[in-house]
Amino acid sequence: MSKLFRSTGIGLTLALLPTLWFAATVSAQTPREPDEPQPSLFRDPPMSARPRGMWVWPNGITSLSRITYELEEMKAKGLGGFDIWDVGLHVDRNEVVPRGPVFMEGEMIAAVGHAVREARRLGLEMGMNVTNTMADARYGAIGLHRSDREVSGPQAFTGGLAFPEVERRHKRTPPLLTRDDRGRPLPFEEVAVIAIRLGDDGKPVEPQTAISLDGNINAEGLLQWQVPEGRWRITRYVAAPTGEAGLFIRPGAMGRTPDFFSAEATEAHFGWYLDRLQTELGPLNETAMKYFFLESYELKDALWTFDFPEMFRKRNGYEILPFLPALDGVVIESQDMTTRFLYDYRSTLSELAIQNHFAKGQAILEKHGMDYVAEAGGPGPPVHEVPFSDLPALGALGFTRGEFWHREDEPMNLQIIKGPASAAHLYNKPFVEAESFTGVLLWQKAPNSLRRVADRAFAEGLNRIVYHVSAHTPWESGQPGWVYPFGSLMYPGLAWWPKSQPWHRYLSRVSYLMQRGHFVGDVLYFYGDQAPQFVKPKHVRDGLGPGYDYDLVNTEIIRDRLEVQDGRLVLPHGQSYRILVLPDQDAIEPETLAAIEQLVLQGATVIGRRPTRSHGLHRQDELDDQVREIGERMPTAALGCTASSSSEASSAVAARWPSA
Repeated sequence: MSKLFRSTGIGLTLALLPTLWFAATVSAQTPREPDEPQPSLFRDPPMSARPRGMWVWPNGITSLSRITYELEEMKAKGLGGFDIWDVGLHVDRNEVVPRGPVFMEGEMIAAVGHAVREARRLGLEMGMNVTNTMADARYGAIGLHRSDREVSGPQAFTGGLAFPEVERRHKRTPPLLTRDDRGRPLPFEEVAVIAIRLGDDGKPVEPQTAISLDGNINAEGLLQWQVPEGRWRITRYVAAPTGEAGLFIRPGAMGRTPDFFSAEATEAHFGWYLDRLQTELGPLNETAMKYFFLESYELKDALWTFDFPEMFRKRNGYEILPFLPALDGVVIESQDMTTRFLYDYRSTLSELAIQNHFAKGQAILEKHGMDYVAEAGGPGPPVHEVPFSDLPALGALGFTRGEFWHREDEPMNLQIIKGPASAAHLYNKPFVEAESFTGVLLWQKAPNSLRRVADRAFAEGLNRIVYHVSAHTPWESGQPGWVYPFGSLMYPGLAWWPKSQPWHRYLSRVSYLMQRGHFVGDVLYFYGDQAPQFVKPKHVRDGLGPGYDYDLVNTEIIRDRLEVQDGRLVLPHGQSYRILVLPDQDAIEPETLAAIEQLVLQGATVIGRRPTRSHGLHRQDELDDQVREIGERMPTAALGCTASSSSEASSAVAARWPSA
């Protein structure tokens, strides 16, 4: 049961219906007019609408004349640009493909320079994959590593605590670690030594209070402790590089993945690439190099950075160290307190990644006339352990990029389109790209099988194709050439390449119209304050029904950008929606609820459960009271809808704005 909140724009009325609120709009506002498409540009779409390609350079091996040939061929057939992607093949058991040059030096940087200069001559745009960081080890991904020792008391214990092993969870490559003469990864930082009580079964007692033993251990790892009665587990926590390498790296390009939570690491990471490119090409704002590109986040256990405890304390008002066992599933003090701590921890990780990597990277590249583009939309768990929410991460970039696969068993499961599309609508980004037609069938796919999934991607909000993959095949690789083992190939080595122009032109024309159009969304679904959050694939939402479309929205947009005009929820660039629907949960941050209250008072339609508490641990009683106070004073009026939030949205939309 629920309460419904309504503001008529004339005055506020009050009536009760248990647990939903509804602030109804009075009239609809026509969205801003889209840019008028030009017939000449439909016939011959601009470069900004043409498909691009992830241009794989196998083991970094290139042929300069072949680079020119491929760029000219792709321009002639209707493509608009490419991402240079130095990559290992990883299916070359007989080592047919040569080792390749040193990454971004000598022969390779000369090839990059040649490709960028040729692209400018042809009017093409270039990007570069920067998944690996070649900077110092301290700028690579950092993990919180652990070693355990069990003791029983009472006793005066003296003994060593082993230095934690760096766990290797990605099996494709060994960790890239610099070690000291004792085998410890460098650099490292002692974080904490904590004891927790165990039950007779060897499992942690719940709930419990962790005991800090930081003052009981010396530099050699020797611990002295007067152990209380019972069984205890002592854990030594050390921050150190994970040594995780980028995906599909090759000999000669053995780079680590960067630390996403450190602004200093981001500066070092981008600076390494920029220095080499500028040495070869001069000022990059005068070249065809328009952006850097990052693939999907697929790290394991890289959920720390060296000054994380201090950054956590500044953001949350308390120390993280007593709660470290909660990261391993231990209940500290109470289940509610542990849940609130985990909210704070995950939110801090997300905020740091967005601020110190994505937004920082974009700011660095803008100084060079470039953008940062990343597959920052997940997917999250259980596929990948992505620690940041997708919408604000995508919104921090120059433009958004997702990914979709083409599978024979699930041809319509487009996993990462709706999130980048929502982010583009919310943050007014010009392009919604996707790594397109990912799969393992390589040469076996052609336009007759790809068009169906492309059309579905466009219907979900895509407005520019990035082929996964376009292969660079040096002359010595022959036909069909050395190719990367994933994707649906789009390159001159295809038997049907000479007849491919109509296919590329079709995708360009659809992209052109999509880029010129304006998204019409009926409902804005708030996916909550907690992190990390990920937009699910587009689907007919429960109760909304077919014929209506929607976007997901995040906290930042609600707090800082949404306004109400004639009852519609409107963003500064003109994008608007009819209804805001809240998640089916009890918790919300008071600042977010206060912003929603203002939208209600301005006449917005808002549907959802009445929150009763805040999320985090710091000042929880005070913030819980604020949430209850705001919720209780919001205006209410009954409209006769008593079903779920999604059903309420459907009823409200259908009642006021029937389908055409």
